[in-house]
Amino acid sequence: MVAKANDFSTDTPVEKLSQKQIDIVLYDANTSSQQVLYSSSKDLNTVEQTQQQKRQHWTYSLNVADQQWIMVVFPNTAMLSNIDSWLPYTGLLIGSLMTFLLTLYLFIALIKTRQLNQLSTDLKGTTQQLDIQTKLKQEADKANQAKSGLLRAASHDLRQPLHTIGLLTTLLKDSNNKNEQAKLINKTQIAVDGMNAMFGSLLDLSLLESNELTVHPQHFYLQDVLDKLAVDFELLAKEKGLVFRLVETSTCVLSDPLLLERILRNFLSNAIRYTSQGKILFGCRRLKQHVRVCVIDTGIGLSEEAQSKVFDAFYRDEHAQQLSDKGLGLGLSIVQEIAHLLGLTIGLKSHVDKGSCFYIDIPNGNAYLIGEAPVLQAQSSIKKSIWLIEDDANTRYGMEKLLQSWQCEVKSMASSKDMDIQLQQNAPAPEIIIADYQLINETGLDLALQIRQHYQKHIPIIVITGTTDLKIRQEIEQESCLFMMKPVKPETLNAQLNQL
Repeated sequence: MVAKANDFSTDTPVEKLSQKQIDIVLYDANTSSQQVLYSSSKDLNTVEQTQQQKRQHWTYSLNVADQQWIMVVFPNTAMLSNIDSWLPYTGLLIGSLMTFLLTLYLFIALIKTRQLNQLSTDLKGTTQQLDIQTKLKQEADKANQAKSGLLRAASHDLRQPLHTIGLLTTLLKDSNNKNEQAKLINKTQIAVDGMNAMFGSLLDLSLLESNELTVHPQHFYLQDVLDKLAVDFELLAKEKGLVFRLVETSTCVLSDPLLLERILRNFLSNAIRYTSQGKILFGCRRLKQHVRVCVIDTGIGLSEEAQSKVFDAFYRDEHAQQLSDKGLGLGLSIVQEIAHLLGLTIGLKSHVDKGSCFYIDIPNGNAYLIGEAPVLQAQSSIKKSIWLIEDDANTRYGMEKLLQSWQCEVKSMASSKDMDIQLQQNAPAPEIIIADYQLINETGLDLALQIRQHYQKHIPIIVITGTTDLKIRQEIEQESCLFMMKPVKPETLNAQLNQL
């Protein structure tokens, strides 16, 4: 018995323990280190210790998801020698093993589910970012196209009034009759006013895409708009050998007169461009609920296919391309956008080689809501001390002469250097400052504010600019300065100076 005890005592501690219980070891077979994931005995902590065991054991290979684990089970040999005593433990061992495997499966499934959810979230975020980037790119492309369209429209439509002014000034230069000179000067002024109004309308078109263009509907006499357009296009028609006839009307309509003029100007421009002989008829017809303004010509006409595409951007009929210059094919698309903004209906009727009729329907207005016609007041004397900040020599000269004609004392400067020289002379503070906003490497607003700061008093400031940037306007108005958009009419400037 002693010898047996000594023999038993020479066994390793692991062998001692293994004779007393069922041991289970689970290790990862995928890694090079083969890390032990679970061990039921503190003496079986490494794969090496497990593999050194000489006693009977069972080995199971577990493939769960993409992982391969090895399970080694060491049963109690004493139990195996007595099958009656071992059988009760067989069900327990199998049940424990199945429970353990199920737990592992659920645990790994939970991890995989979280990984899939995280991946789904990442993909969703990436998809949203791609959608946002795509949308931003589309908006940028649309904005670029709108900006290009605006510049092209300006080159397309400003040529008519400029050409009219050139013709009128040539006639004025050659005329010696005072009555004829007065008529030509009046027509020139009307053409200039029409160009200014149209240019302002063109700038407003840049706001169409952003839905920031403000419509100013009002009741007005339609004849006022027709007369202004007739001045431009009657001369152009005569120069081309066409008969231009304006049908007068006393009707009152409700719409935005400036944007309506923009639409009719395009109709007339196309009528003259694509009519080589015959006449242009410009007038309106009264219908039940609205007034239909028509531009009828005896030009080349349009085919049915062309009529369905003529309001598309950049479209030009092949026949039209052969007859006229290259053109831009943009005007009628802008007309359609403006008409949609005004809630008006536009349309056309045309026959090839017979002519076309473009029209727009305008709601009837109420003459009682027009009020009295504004009377142009004579420009009055200002008689104030004014400092002028303007870096363009020609504009500065013209403004000086205009202000001096109103009996103003004018001191001009083109830069901060000129301003410093003026301030060093200890001159009296001006009563009013007129400044162009954009100078060379500085702004007229900054210089005007420096002058105000120098004299430590609130000097009225008028800032003139050609920009449509709302941030610049807000900057000017936040400094308690008056904002005026170029081009500034002399009578408007005169009225503002009288109010300061």
